[in-house]
Amino acid sequence: MTPAPTFALTVLLWRLAGAPAEWANVQLQHLARAQRRFVESASCPSPQRADGAQQALGDLLQGALALPFDALRAQHAAAVQAGAWPRSLLESQRFEQHIGQAERLMLGPLARSV
Repeated sequence: MTPAPTFALTVLLWRLAGAPAEWANVQLQHLARAQRRFVESASCPSPQRADGAQQALGDLLQGALALPFDALRAQHAAAVQAGAWPRSLLESQRFEQHIGQAERLMLGPLARSV
């Protein structure tokens, strides 16, 4: 199982979306760790490993599905730092509320919760 083509496509999509490269690299590292945990857990079948594989697969899916929302958050933060959006706690709170609502609406039970 080689993750390189999948990750290369993901990096390309992030770059096209304008997400910061540092953020994309951190997200790739998180997904790679989750994928390694899943592969290690699934490689040796046992009851304890099956639970670990199921948890790792859930983490991998949840992380992958949340990427577009995290990319929007990263772009918003970059726009605020660049001065394109106002530095306002109220505006940032409203933005996060809208993104959080969209994430919960679109991902349902797979959405992250605080």
